[in-house]
Amino acid sequence: PQGVAVDGIGNLYISDFTNHVVRKVNRSGVISTFAGNHSLGSGYSGDGGPAASAKISNPVGLAVDGIGSIYISDVSNNLIRKVTNTSSVCVGVSVTLTVPSPGGTWSSSNGNATVVGSTGVVTGVTPGTADITYSLPTGCSTSITVTVNGLPTVTATGGSFCAGSGPVAISASGAATYSWSPSATLSSSTGAGVDANPVSSTTYSVIGTDANGCSNTATAAVTVNTVPSVSAGSDVAICVGSNTTLSAIGATSYSWSPATGLSSSAGATVTASPTITTTYTVTGSNG
Repeated sequence: PQGVAVDGIGNLYISDFTNHVVRKVNRSGVISTFAGNHSLGSGYSGDGGPAASAKISNPVGLAVDGIGSIYISDVSNNLIRKVTNTSSVCVGVSVTLTVPSPGGTWSSSNGNATVVGSTGVVTGVTPGTADITYSLPTGCSTSITVTVNGLPTVTATGGSFCAGSGPVAISASGAATYSWSPSATLSSSTGAGVDANPVSSTTYSVIGTDANGCSNTATAAVTVNTVPSVSAGSDVAICVGSNTTLSAIGATSYSWSPATGLSSSAGATVTASPTITTTYTVTGSNG
């Protein structure tokens, strides 16, 4: 890298001298090629078209003006190349534009974005574009097109398990990257899918961020169910050919085994009519 510059909303630009491109790192840390098509050799092309399709030869210095336009020192071609930048902001997020020259006033072309006239604080309102203009009393003005990106629709799915039998898988969708909290009882604090193993019922929050750097939040509840204390009473002795009632307590549903000699294999109360001495086991569940 031969030069770096930062625009008014926090994007970082890097002149990649050897590869004949300018790289951009957005506020979320995502890197992309901003200008240049990696063509080798001297010469230039692409004026008036997309910056990433233009031919740049050995970029060195970089500069950013007050409305986000990027100036590139195209050293092998003895040129200064200008990229008229289209900045972006997320709905509900504010950024501050740099004042090009004192004494002017900011204005927005529509309601997709608002701007504070005296400070240049731009806030995204609805998805779309807005032209933000800085006007001086002399009549001179300059504008930048701001793209307002909508927030991702993030959804999260929780789960449940009985105490001591975790973990349970929870997941999120609708974005590109995810950050979970609290993370102490998670297998990882990042990722679309993680394992949760809390000791008590916990609601996890996940922040999902899309490719535009916009974020939204969802929650996933993990319920830890208490293991029931099940009792089936004392042992019972019966005469051959007779029966007895077996009852279980401590849970909401019950399963008996073996089923041989029972009126039913499920239920809190069953009738037992075994022909031989039999030990019945009952499993109680609260879920």
